[in-house]
Amino acid sequence: MTALFRRFSATSRALLAVFLAAPAHAQHCAPELTEAPPLKATFALAAASYRTPRYEGRWEGARVGLAGSWAPLSGRVWVPAYRLERNGLTSTGLGDVGVGASATFWGGELRAYGGGLDVAITLPTGAPDKDLGMGHPMVMSGPFGSLRLGRFSLGAELTFATVLSSEHAGTPAGHDHGAHTHGPSPIVAPMNGSEAEASALVRFAISPHWRAEASATGATPLAAHGGEARLFGGVGPGLSMGPLDLLLRVELPFYGDAFLVRTSLAAGWAFGA
Repeated sequence: MTALFRRFSATSRALLAVFLAAPAHAQHCAPELTEAPPLKATFALAAASYRTPRYEGRWEGARVGLAGSWAPLSGRVWVPAYRLERNGLTSTGLGDVGVGASATFWGGELRAYGGGLDVAITLPTGAPDKDLGMGHPMVMSGPFGSLRLGRFSLGAELTFATVLSSEHAGTPAGHDHGAHTHGPSPIVAPMNGSEAEASALVRFAISPHWRAEASATGATPLAAHGGEARLFGGVGPGLSMGPLDLLLRVELPFYGDAFLVRTSLAAGWAFGA
């Protein structure tokens, strides 16, 4: 049963973000909410269609990541790359590379609940004029927690993000770049220059190997002028077999125009599991 819940993944969302995030959530990966393997490699694919006031089209992305755990500390790095179509014109290249670290604190006799603090930084390796990057470093930090109730596992995270450069802190991400003067950017991973984001995950263990997941992520601008709020949710199945973990997710927006539909497939391999 422990293996089913060990990945509210430091290297999934979207990944999400992507895979969480990425979301995933979009710009950074969520920290582990249960006991993590000493070393984990991840690979994720994502595709989305979108429509903004200036552009419409689709994008595809690939993301590789590596995470290490030295309880109660863990660290991670991820590298995304994208193919983006904007109004019929195609751009390809790296996205914004990220690094992160977290500290986890457990409670309960069987680690039935726990939490911790996380911090992540993205570097401006993606081209902002092509909507592949933000054009400046971002820092994201906040608390996270988890709770296990029988076959259910619940997780939540609150993240505060801001531009590292004081020159851009009060503007939407990428506002100083000519291609990004309308709301959050970049298209492949939209964020405001300063925002608060909350995410939640519900996981149900169907069998010793299969699980079902549902997630929701919402963000609101803080000091960003012209910023935009967003809210989206996703569902999908997951499979864990020894060191291999797979997660398929389909996401739809409830508010905002971050995307019309987004699909991702994330794979993880735990070394020493």
